[in-house]
Amino acid sequence: MNNIDSDRGGIVGKINRNVALAGAALLLVAILGMVAVHRFVAAEGERDLQQWQVRLGITVRICNSRRCLLSAGATGHDSAFRQH
Repeated sequence: MNNIDSDRGGIVGKINRNVALAGAALLLVAILGMVAVHRFVAAEGERDLQQWQVRLGITVRICNSRRCLLSAGATGHDSAFRQH
């Protein structure tokens, strides 16, 4: 009777060890996956931020050039009104 119990304990011990190792491996893979996703999201956020900075830079340049044109036109109109 003791031999059977000890054999079952050995098999159960091996199974528990295998389950623990599989669980540890699964946990490690899950943690690595979360780190990879976090890095990817951070990189995409940086890329989107750079794209918006480029877009806003272009918009500011366009607005500045139009403002210069408008101010140049406004000064031209002022002098035209003053002459008449």
